[in-house]
Amino acid sequence: MNSFDRERLRIQRAKMFYPPGTRIVLGEMSDPYAPVPPGTRGTVKFVDDMGKIFCSQSRLSRCYAI
Repeated sequence: MNSFDRERLRIQRAKMFYPPGTRIVLGEMSDPYAPVPPGTRGTVKFVDDMGKIFCSQSRLSRCYAI
């Protein structure tokens, strides 16, 4: 299995494990310019073709996780 196949499989798994409507909790964030406290909850909107998880949360209008 080459790296392209591994990445494609990782993205397929993310889409399977995080369907729209799934509730998620932020464990950690290391962005000093947009701090979000640990424990912030959100709802998955979709997983894009790069594997980023887009979500909405009550505190912010939207976010994405890698």
